[in-house]
Amino acid sequence: MLATSHRFPDRFPKLAGQLFVAMRTGGEVGMEAIEWFNGGLFDSNAALQKAAERAWADIEPSILGTLFERGLDPEKEK
Repeated sequence: MLATSHRFPDRFPKLAGQLFVAMRTGGEVGMEAIEWFNGGLFDSNAALQKAAERAWADIEPSILGTLFERGLDPEKEK
């Protein structure tokens, strides 16, 4: 998805929306099977829209990675 979006940035919103739907329900995006792993975060595309409106360039990528990993581990959610 990222490689395609890098070449064709205008396709990213549609692809990301499809990914959010698949994460909410399980399914496929392109040729990739996506397992359901939603805890409510992907119930609407509003979260994606709000995130897209933010300026993320100044945030260290490792911080976002840590937050994402902790969100996947119920023991570290808090």
